[in-house]
Amino acid sequence: MPSRAAYEKNFLPHQVPKALGELLEFQSSVKGFFSSGFELADDDKGGIETWSSDSAFLDCLYPIGMANGSGSTYALWLENEGDLATAPVVVFGDEGGVHVVAEDIVSLLRILTFDTEPMIDDEKVVYYRDEDDYEPSDGAAEYVAWLTKHFNQKPVSGSNEVEELVNAAQKRFAKPFATWMKRYHGG
Repeated sequence: MPSRAAYEKNFLPHQVPKALGELLEFQSSVKGFFSSGFELADDDKGGIETWSSDSAFLDCLYPIGMANGSGSTYALWLENEGDLATAPVVVFGDEGGVHVVAEDIVSLLRILTFDTEPMIDDEKVVYYRDEDDYEPSDGAAEYVAWLTKHFNQKPVSGSNEVEELVNAAQKRFAKPFATWMKRYHGG
C-alpha cells in the first residue's frame, strides 16, 4: 500500500482528489482487500506506459490503482484543464483493452461495492460475479459502511446496476476517449 506522499505523485501537478485521499486512509485501516482485486497504488504510470510513452498521452492520465490481481489499472482521464474529482475513470487491461468505466470517482467507488474484478478485453469490460461461489472480500462490509457514511452513497444492488453505471459513462465519454486514444495508440 502506498504512503500518502508516494500516492500524491500519481496526480502531479494536481492534488490528490479528496475522495481518493479519504479512500487511501480507509484502505490503510482495513486488512486485506475491500473490493476484489482493487487497491490504490503508486503505479507511476507503469502499466499505462505500455500503451504509449508519449508525454502528451501520459500527462492526461492519472493512475488510481490496480483494477485486478493481474495488473489492470484504473486511471482518471483529464484531456484538458478541469477537476480530477469529476474526470472519467478508464481501465487499462493487462491483456488488452482500454475502456471508460465510470463517469467520475464516486461512480467508481459505487462499482467497487460489487466486489469483483473487471474482465477486460479489446471489445468490452464486464463486471461479473458468480453468486453461488461469491465470498465477500475481507473488508467489503466495512467499505460499504464507509462509502455510505462519507459519501452518502448506497452500494450497487447487483450486476445490472454496475452495467448501468458503466453504460452511462461510456455513453458520455467513450467516443471522445477513443478519438483521443487513437492519437497515441492506433488500435
